[in-house]
Amino acid sequence: MLKIFRNIRKTLMEQNKTRTYLVYAIGEIALVMIGILLALQVNNWNIERTSKNAEEILLNGVVESFQEDALLYASVEKEIKEIDKLYRNIYYYTEGDYPADSVDNLRYIRRTVLFNPVSIVNHPNLVNEVLSRDLKQAVRAYYQYMDNATFVIDNFNIHVEDVVRPYLAEINVFNYGLQYSEEDINLYSADDLILKEEFLNELEDPILQQLLFETGLKYAAVDIMLEDLQKENQLIIKRINDYLNH
Repeated sequence: MLKIFRNIRKTLMEQNKTRTYLVYAIGEIALVMIGILLALQVNNWNIERTSKNAEEILLNGVVESFQEDALLYASVEKEIKEIDKLYRNIYYYTEGDYPADSVDNLRYIRRTVLFNPVSIVNHPNLVNEVLSRDLKQAVRAYYQYMDNATFVIDNFNIHVEDVVRPYLAEINVFNYGLQYSEEDINLYSADDLILKEEFLNELEDPILQQLLFETGLKYAAVDIMLEDLQKENQLIIKRINDYLNH
């Protein structure tokens, strides 16, 4: 092709057709510019396609992480309901409405909540990696809900570790020596980790009553934040799937 152009230029110059040559030269430059623009456009298309493919792979992995988060939230919700059940039974026992047998699973009174969503670990920079502006905002909102829930749960755990457990030790209701039992016991789930009779005898103590009240407020806050986070989790998964299938 270049050889043909050179031959044409040579012929025009030999025939001294200056005006025709200028028109040809301009046309040749225009053709070169069009070729460059087409090459740039094709390159942009390739870059955009590569970016979209990379984003699709990323978002499919993100959906899997969010689904794992959903399983964690369900597990935490189940544990919070067990804690709530225990506190309600303790209250109704003190009011004389429930028998002592209703106060079981006392281990939950010292239980902290394990909360470690995998999505924030697997995709800490997700907001910057998503191409869609609307999806960026949705991810940012979801992570904000997660931060709020983490703060409330951390606050609950600190209260249990720094206030509840020390006070239970102070009033001598822990089953000392249980950890040295010859039986294969999981201390985290042992029903007799707390001595039931000794604990029930302490329930008239105003300090213990206030401690239980404060703890109840904190796990209630966890329950509310967790409910909101579960809703946002389902919404963000749906939005990503809709975006991928668009």
